[in-house]
Parts: sequence; structure tokens; C-alpha cells
Amino acid sequence: MIGTGGDMEKGTLHAQEMFYSPEKYDILPFDNLYENQSSKIGYFVPSYYTLPEFKNKEGITDVDKAKAFLQKQRDSKRTDKGGSQALNLLIQYMPFTPSEMFLSRSATVFPAAELRRRLSEVISQNLYDKVEKKVNLFFDPSSPYNGVNYELDPSLDALTTFPTPESTTTEGAVVIYELPRMIDDRVPDDTYIIGCDPFKEDDPTSPTPSLAAIYVMKTPKHFASVGHDEIVASYVGRPYMGKQAVNEILHKLAVFYNAKIYFENSVGNIKDYFEKIRKLSLLATQPTTVFNKKASHLTPQSVIYGYPMSNDKVKWEAIQYLRSWLLEVRDEESLTRNLDLITDPALLQELLAFSMTHGNYDRVMALVGCVIGLEEFHNRNKRKLITESATSALKEEFRKIIVNNPKLFHVSATAPILPR
Repeated sequence: MIGTGGDMEKGTLHAQEMFYSPEKYDILPFDNLYENQSSKIGYFVPSYYTLPEFKNKEGITDVDKAKAFLQKQRDSKRTDKGGSQALNLLIQYMPFTPSEMFLSRSATVFPAAELRRRLSEVISQNLYDKVEKKVNLFFDPSSPYNGVNYELDPSLDALTTFPTPESTTTEGAVVIYELPRMIDDRVPDDTYIIGCDPFKEDDPTSPTPSLAAIYVMKTPKHFASVGHDEIVASYVGRPYMGKQAVNEILHKLAVFYNAKIYFENSVGNIKDYFEKIRKLSLLATQPTTVFNKKASHLTPQSVIYGYPMSNDKVKWEAIQYLRSWLLEVRDEESLTRNLDLITDPALLQELLAFSMTHGNYDRVMALVGCVIGLEEFHNRNKRKLITESATSALKEEFRKIIVNNPKLFHVSATAPILPR
């Protein structure tokens, strides 16, 4: 393969697939030493090796100086007005790592520079392997987690790279980053939510088979003791047993974390499955505060569970919610943002590659489900506070009328007294 970062505007996904699956296309494979991944890639030369001013007479590059020079350019673009787009282009044209080549100029929906920095941090510090626990979930009446228990199984293969390498099994694995938190010896209500992006058909021979993606996230319900807006568990895969296996995993995660499920209802059979097992209570109804205006033309009266995502206007609105959530500051002192707590490298890679017009971005759309749930949670509570405040104000007005009006209920001293 011959190319430079950023010159594959329309063919990025195809070139990316060839680069990350070299043996499939009879391309000489090399170990991916740049991003600490046990996978094969095409031949890649980092941009800092191409700068002639940092080569000696023998043509050997002073890597530290060359890399520092390019990093200084990146830092200056980051601080410039409108620097996010300029920085993204610079990273594309002068990449340090293979994945930086495939940032798409037409797909900068999400904050690419910030996501790139976080991805480099996750990979260089091996953060994913430090926090992930691959598990099997199973029903157990004695489990304190609502009758669902877990067992560690390091032999399972979680999908941690996007795009998924050709040789990788797509069975997937449930990954837990943090076990459910208990309050008064139980997993409290409304503390976790689930976002799910199901796949449409069970046929694995589809030309572009999508994956099922599930993320479990904390809500702000008990932010002081439990935390908030953090992914605590995930599943990504396309198991041999198809939608049935995905629904069973979704069911167990929902019970395990006592979480409502937000899902796209135009594909898959999630509602049918939960109706069959008489557990519709685990499904979130269609959001009323997020899509009430944007999706009014989609006849929401006929859609009770889940949310529609087939309409581009609705999808774009949801993506904007996700972008805002990624950049939301969690801590004013350290300026940590929500995206700085993501440890899933494949999710970060998907966010960087995301396009509204082509490709399957299952992890991104599952995360959209979580953010829709968080927005609904926030708006519901806000509406509740407004209602309670208005009710309290009305009660106070009635109290003032009664207490402060001396003529109200006044009985004249000369009025006749009725006989008993």
C-alpha cells in the first residue's frame, strides 16, 4: 500500500480495512508496534522519520528531536482559533501512529484532537487491560446482584480494535469495568442505564455485517457515593446464536445493574424478546423530553419502547447530544471531560472514524443510547423540580391569603348565634 495520511477522503474505510487486514489482500503484514496491539498491519512509517532536517549523514533520524518538533506544531494548532480542525488536518498529514492516518476530514463530527489524545493515553498506558474484566454472566438466586452473578474468564476474546480485523472471532465478551455499587445492600433504582445498538439480521454472511453493542453507564442519581456518566460494563460482538444470545446478555446486564435499556427500536427484536419473557419493565419507553419535537412526525403513539433512529434529522440531533456529552467538563479544577474517562480503545477509534453517510458504527450508536437516557433522566428531574416548585409556591400563596386576610372567616360579635 502506498499513501499519505489524509489523502483517502472517499476510500478511507476500504483502505483502512486493507491496512488492518493485510493478509486477506495479499499485503505483506507487519506487527503493529505503534499502538501496542497484537495485530498485523501494512507497512507504516511515522511522519517523524520523514523529516530530513533531523537526519544525520548516515540518514539516521534523531527521533526524539523530530517528534518534539512535530508535537510543538500540534500544540500550537491546538491553541489557535479554530485549531481543532487545523490540528485534525495536521495529524492526518503527519501521523505518529497508523490510526491517525484514517481520521476523515468529512467526519469530524466529534472532537478529534481530544479523542486522539485520549486514545494515545489509553494505548500508551495500557489502561484498558488494567480495568477490564472479561466475564460470563449467569442467573444465580443467591447473588446479591438481583439474582445474576458473574465469573471471570480471561480466555474470552473481547473486540478491542476498530475496524475488527478479518481474522478475529466476533463472538465477543461481556466486559466489566466496575461492579454494581450497593446502597443499603441492594443495587439502587435509576443508578445505571443501558444503551444498546442491535443488529438487524442474523445472517453473518452479509457484505457488511454489523455488531451488537451494549454499554452500561452510571446516572447522576447517586453521584456523591456512586459517581456519574461513566461506562461500567460493555458487550460488543456478533455471537454464533445471533440475536437470541445478544438479548440474553442484555437481559442479564439489565438485571445485574438494575438498569433500564435504551435501544433503537427499528432493528432487532429486543421488544419482542422482553415481552416474551414478561420483562418489559426493563425497557425504557420512548424518550419524551429528547425527541418530543424532532420526532413528532414519526407517530410516537405507535412506538412505546425504544427510540427511532432511521430518520437523519433525529440521528443528527442524537449525535449532537453525544458530542456535547463528550466535551462536558466533569471537574472544573482538573478540567477532566467525560471523554477522558473512556477506556475502550475501539470506541475511541469509532468516534474518530464516525461518518453520517457510510460505515457501521455500532459502539457509537450504543453510546448514543446511554446519552439519550442521561438527557431524559436530567430533563425528567428538571421538570419534576419545576412542578414541585410551582406547587410549593401555590401552597404558599394560599397560606398567605388565609393567614394574612383578617376578613376571611371573620365572625361578627353582633351576629345571632344559631341554636344547637
